[in-house]
Amino acid sequence: MKIPHKFSYSLIEPIKKHRAFVSFIIILTGVCIFCAVMAGIKFSNSSLLISFSNVVIVKFLRGSTGFGGMLFTNLFTIGVFAIIIICSCCKKYTISIGIFFYGYYVYAQSLTLIAFILEYGIINTLVVAFCMLLFMAVTLFLLLELFLICIEFQNEPFYFKCAISNCFTILIMIIILLILQSIIFFVLRNYIIVLVY
Repeated sequence: MKIPHKFSYSLIEPIKKHRAFVSFIIILTGVCIFCAVMAGIKFSNSSLLISFSNVVIVKFLRGSTGFGGMLFTNLFTIGVFAIIIICSCCKKYTISIGIFFYGYYVYAQSLTLIAFILEYGIINTLVVAFCMLLFMAVTLFLLLELFLICIEFQNEPFYFKCAISNCFTILIMIIILLILQSIIFFVLRNYIIVLVY
């Protein structure tokens, strides 16, 4: 059954239809998060853990980049991962590329969050860390939905046309999510005391 190109389709139906794939992605996500936590704990006192000069949210909270810079960077980053997922799902033997990059995204985001908490302390970063965790979880869910929609059209002769057309709703959701994320961090930086130096 093809997923229609509309804003009101069910997000649950694709999950029910591809339970095995969803289970695999959930396990992969758990493994990547576990590896990130272990890496964060092991290298917590090492300068090799992560450089916050490259983390756009931390740069924004420090004031070294603006609202537009943060939004554009986030849109560009997620856009690259979305394109990789869509392209990798065109064939069964290429989907592993998308899964690899999905796992990398989970690991990188988790490691950034762990390093952020370890660097500045859980009390100082409680609100920011919670927002980062929440937006990461929703982003991962939407990227999973992107996988599921693309899998539906894997055997179609005009795969890219069908996939992009039917992924339109999820892509719009991702854009809205990133705009909302940027607005919330803008509010946190300007109206709430955020101890990030």
